[in-house]
Amino acid sequence: MHDTSVRDLANEFRSRSNVPVVAVIDEARKAGRHVLVFMDLNDCPYCARTLDENFRQGENAEYIRKHFDVIAINVRGDSEVTWIDGTTYTEQNLAIKLKVVGTPSLVFIDPDGKKVLQLNGYRTPPTLRHALEYVHNKAYRDQSLAAYIEKKQPAP
Repeated sequence: MHDTSVRDLANEFRSRSNVPVVAVIDEARKAGRHVLVFMDLNDCPYCARTLDENFRQGENAEYIRKHFDVIAINVRGDSEVTWIDGTTYTEQNLAIKLKVVGTPSLVFIDPDGKKVLQLNGYRTPPTLRHALEYVHNKAYRDQSLAAYIEKKQPAP
């Protein structure tokens, strides 16, 4: 399928799956960054496509490297993850807690440890870019993602 696993890719993006999420958030807070939790499934074609189009190449790859710390979670995995609230879950149970209904799912966490956006399912690079900018610019503080995208669209 692909030479680079999601976990290897997450390591390239400065974060680890087996580190407590609170520790990654603390690092991100100190750096003024958000955390992006990439929730995938082995052999998921849309997960691979998201990785290829947004994390390995293209304009979003550099944007993600610059503004986000990435954690990779396998939605059927049995590795333990210490979540924001200090509770330890298996990756699979964390996916259930977060109500992941499709893969890939991207969960965005602000520097204070609050979940600010969750995208379930594949997004094209331009659509994902809107979400990345929405989170990075902290637009979630005063508007929905839909309102943010609508404002960015050129007038007819």
